[in-house]
Amino acid sequence: MRLYAIAWACVWLLGCLLSGAVAAPSATPLTGDPPMARFAPDLEVFPQNFAIAQDATATVYVANADGLLIFDGARWSQLVMPNNDMVRTLAWDGMQRIYVGGYNAFGYVDRDATGKEVFHDLTPLAQPALGGESFADIWDLHIAKDGVYFRALTHVFRYDPANNSVQLWRHPGRFGAITEYRNRTVLQFRGEGLRQFDQGQWQRIPGTAEFDDLIYQFLTLPDGALLALRRDGRWQRFDQNQVTDYPMPPGTPSASAFSQACRLDDGSYALPADDGSLYLFAPEEQRLQRLRISSGMLSGVTRARDGGLLAVDNEAAIHVSWPSRWTVTGADHGLNGTVHALKQWAGRWYVLTGAGVQAVVEDAEGRRFERRDWTDHEAWDLLELDADTAMLAESYAVKLVDRRGARAITGTSVYPRVLRRSQHDKQIVFVGGEMGLSILRRQGSRWRVIMEAEPGQNLLVTSMLETAPGELWLGTERDGVRRLRLSDDYAQVLSHDAIGGEHGIRYGRIAGASVSALADGQLLATSESGFFIWDGARFQQVELGGLEAIRPPNTWLQIRAATNGDLWAYSYNRVYLRTRDGSWQREPVGGILRGGIEELSIEGDGSQVMLATGDAILSYNRRATPVSHGRSARLQLRAVEYFNADSDERIRLPLNPDQPPNYTQGQFGLSFRFALPDYLREGGARYQARLLGFSDRFPEWSESRIYTYNRLEPGEYRFEARAMDNRGRVSQIDPYVFHVHAVWYRSLWARVLWIVLAIVTVIALTLWGSRRRAARIERERQKLEQLVSERTQALEHANTQLDLVAHIDGLTELANRRRLNDYLDQAWSWCLAAERPLAVVVIDVDNFKHYNDRYGHLAGDDVLKQLGRILAHGLRRADDLAARYGGDEFVLVLPGADLAATVSLTETIRRQVQESAIGATISAGVAARTPQANETVSDLVHRADEALYAAKRNGRNCIQVAQSDADANSNEADALH
Repeated sequence: MRLYAIAWACVWLLGCLLSGAVAAPSATPLTGDPPMARFAPDLEVFPQNFAIAQDATATVYVANADGLLIFDGARWSQLVMPNNDMVRTLAWDGMQRIYVGGYNAFGYVDRDATGKEVFHDLTPLAQPALGGESFADIWDLHIAKDGVYFRALTHVFRYDPANNSVQLWRHPGRFGAITEYRNRTVLQFRGEGLRQFDQGQWQRIPGTAEFDDLIYQFLTLPDGALLALRRDGRWQRFDQNQVTDYPMPPGTPSASAFSQACRLDDGSYALPADDGSLYLFAPEEQRLQRLRISSGMLSGVTRARDGGLLAVDNEAAIHVSWPSRWTVTGADHGLNGTVHALKQWAGRWYVLTGAGVQAVVEDAEGRRFERRDWTDHEAWDLLELDADTAMLAESYAVKLVDRRGARAITGTSVYPRVLRRSQHDKQIVFVGGEMGLSILRRQGSRWRVIMEAEPGQNLLVTSMLETAPGELWLGTERDGVRRLRLSDDYAQVLSHDAIGGEHGIRYGRIAGASVSALADGQLLATSESGFFIWDGARFQQVELGGLEAIRPPNTWLQIRAATNGDLWAYSYNRVYLRTRDGSWQREPVGGILRGGIEELSIEGDGSQVMLATGDAILSYNRRATPVSHGRSARLQLRAVEYFNADSDERIRLPLNPDQPPNYTQGQFGLSFRFALPDYLREGGARYQARLLGFSDRFPEWSESRIYTYNRLEPGEYRFEARAMDNRGRVSQIDPYVFHVHAVWYRSLWARVLWIVLAIVTVIALTLWGSRRRAARIERERQKLEQLVSERTQALEHANTQLDLVAHIDGLTELANRRRLNDYLDQAWSWCLAAERPLAVVVIDVDNFKHYNDRYGHLAGDDVLKQLGRILAHGLRRADDLAARYGGDEFVLVLPGADLAATVSLTETIRRQVQESAIGATISAGVAARTPQANETVSDLVHRADEALYAAKRNGRNCIQVAQSDADANSNEADALH
C-alpha cells in the first residue's frame, strides 16, 4: 500500500512537471547600491577628512587637515583656523552654531550679518587653567544640556554658552568616549572605568572597571543601555552598573573598524567603516546591512537635512539616498557592457549586454556576474521555453540554449531583436528583427524557420503583440505600427497593413511606435504624438489617466502594465508610475541613470521593476520604505557685494538689512550670490533670478548662481531669485530691496540749468555753422560719390558671403543639403555631356545613437566635426564635394571618378577614421557609373544608399559597392573592411 502511494505521488509529480504546474523557482530580487552623489572640493587642500556636519540651512561642513571646508550645495570654501592647523571633530548644536575641535584649538562657527562664516575661538578662555600647556587633538565633541564638551587625550573642556566660560579637567591615564546616559554626561577615564558628571564633579560609576581599554564611542540601545565599541574589537553592553558582551549580527566587523556613528530616526545606527562601507545596524531587529559607498576609509556620517545620509571620505562628501526604493547595480559589482535587457530563466537572472550574456550567480561568496559563452556578439533578448531550454536573440541569429550550450537555429541574416512565444500555439515563436518579422516552429525536437522577413522590408521591429490566432501587431523604430494576418500554419503573411492617420494614429518627427497590452487586454500604441487605444476598427487617442498632461512635448513614452494594476511609462531618460489607486508620479531616477533607458522589465506582481540603462541596472522594490525627504532644502542668499567699477575691492553687505539700503547713482555695482543645498545629485539644481526695476521677466532655468548689476538708473529695485531642486520643488529667497538716487547733476534744478545752457549753445553753434555750411556741402558731395562706390563693392561682397553661408553646414563646415542637391544635378549634367563617370559615396557613423546616449550630444557633435575635417582633407580634386546629408550621414560626389578610384579613396577615409581618436567608425556605400539619358542622379544616390545598408548588415566599419557596380567590376570585393 505504501509503495502504491509512492508510485501515485511520482506519477502526480511527473504530470505537474509536464503540465507546468510546478513552476520554476523565482529569481532573487536583483538589488544593488542606493543612489549616491559625490561632491569633491575644488580647493587646494590636503585630501584627508575627519568628520562631517550639517547646519539648519543644510550647509555642509567637513573637518579637514587644512582647516574647515564649507559647501553650500554649489560652492566650496575654506575657513582657516587661527593656528593654521587641522580640524578633527564637528557637531551641530541644533540652532545656529557648528562646534569645532582642532589641534590645540576649539570653538564654534556661525555666520555674521553678511552671511560670512566666522570662527569664534574659545581656546583663550581655557588658557588661565592650561597655563600654556598643549592639549593636542580634540578627539570628541559632545553637546549636552549643561554645556559643550571637548575631549582631548588627557584634557576635557566644558564650555558653558550661558556665561561664556570654560572648565578644564585632566586625567593622566587618558580619556575615552563621552556620551549621554540616563540624562547624565558619561566619560571614560581610561584605566578606571566610567564617570558621570554630577553637580560639577565627575562621579565614579560602580561596575565599569572592565572598561579599562580605549572605547571609541558609545551607542544608545533601545532600552537606554549603552553599547561600547572598544579598541580591542569587542562589543560590550553597559546598563545598571553591569558590563556584558553584546552579540552582534553575523558578518559584523570588529568594533575597532568604526570611528563615528550617526543615530537615525528609527533608532538604528549608520556606522562608517575603514573599508569604505556604511553599515546600517538596527539593534531591535538585530539586523545589519552593508552599503559600499567608497573605495577609501569613511571617517564620518550624519543625517542629511533633506533626507538620506551624508558621509565623508578623504576626497569627497557623499550623499546617500537611504532607504531607497531604487538601487543601482553596475561595473562596481562586476557587470560589463551596455545593458540591453534583463531576463529570467529557470530561477536565475540573465543580463543581455553589448558584451554578450552574463548570468547573475548567488553563492556563499555573494553575488557576481558570470559571462556565458553563448555568443561573442551583442545579446538582445532571451525567451524561456522551459526549465531546460531557452532562445537567445543575438546580433545576427537566433540560438537555442540548453545544458549543452548554444547553437544557431537560423541563418545570420535575421538580425533578431525581440522574441515572443505565441499565446495560441506554443510551438510558434515570433522573431522581430532589423529586417522585419520571421517565424519559428518546433517540429519534433527541432526548431525550424517557417517564414523569413520579406526581402527589402527593413522594418526594425521593437515590440510585438498577438491579439488573436494569426493576428500580430508590430511596433517599429521608424515605420510606425503594422498589422499582420497570418495563415493557419503561420507560414505565410496573408495581409500586411501599415497603420497611419487614416486609422486614427499619429506619429512624430520619426514614425516610431510601440505596441503593448493594458491590464484589461486593450491594445495600446504609443508614439511621439501620444497614446492610442484600438477600438476594433481604428485607434482613439487617450489621456491615459493624466499622463498626456505631464508628458514633455515630442517624448515617446513606452507603457508596461503590471499584474497588480500598476502602470509604468518610460522614455530614454524618464520614468513614471501610476499605482492602481493613485495618479501618475515621476520616479526620481535622473540622478542615478548611467545612460539611456533601453528597457523596463516588470517581474512578479509589479513589486520588482528593473531598468536596463547604459552600463548599469536600476532596480525598484515597491516593498522598500522610501527615504523620508525631511525638510526641503531652501534657496539661500549667500552674499551681496558692493564694488566700484574703478576698483577691485568688494564690500560684503548685510543679507537682511533693517531698512532698504540707499545708493547714489554712479560707477558702482552689486553682485548677488545664492545657492540651493540640494545633494541628491551633483549639478541637478536649476536657478532663475531677476532685478525688478531693471528687468521684469525671469530668464530660462540655468545653473547660474551669481548675478551682477552696475550703472543702474535711479529708482527702486527688488532682487528676486528662485531654485528648482532635483525633485522638481521650487523655493525662493526673501526679496532684497534697495534704492538708487540720482547724483546732484541729475537733479531737477540741474536739469533745467542744463537745458538753458543747451539752448544758448545751440544758437551759437547755428550761427557759426551757417558760415561753414557752403564749404561743407561741396566736400560732402565729393565724399558721397566715393561712398557710393565703396558701398556698391561692400554690397557685392556681402551677397557673396551670404550665398556661401546658405550653402555651408554650421556644425561640420561642409556643404549642406541644399548645396548637395544643386551640385548633384550639376555634376550629373557635366558627366552626361562629357560621357565621363560619376561616383557617389554615402557614409554613416556606426552606432551613433548609442554613442549619443552614452556620451551625450556634445560629444556626438564633436565626432561629426572631426569626421567632417577628415572628409574635407580626403578629397583629391577641386571638383570633388563632401556634404552633410543630415544627422550622422554624409555624401561624397566625385565627378570623373571611376569605381576603382572611388573605392580606393573611400577605403583610405574609412581607415583614417578608424585610426583616428574620434572614437567611432563609419560604414559606406559606393555607386559609380557613366550617366545615361534615360537615368537620373537620384537612381545613383539610391543605389549608394542601398549599398550603405548592406555594409551595416555586414558588420559595419566597412565599404559596400552597389550590386550592379560590383557585378560590372568583378575584381572588386562586395564588402571591404
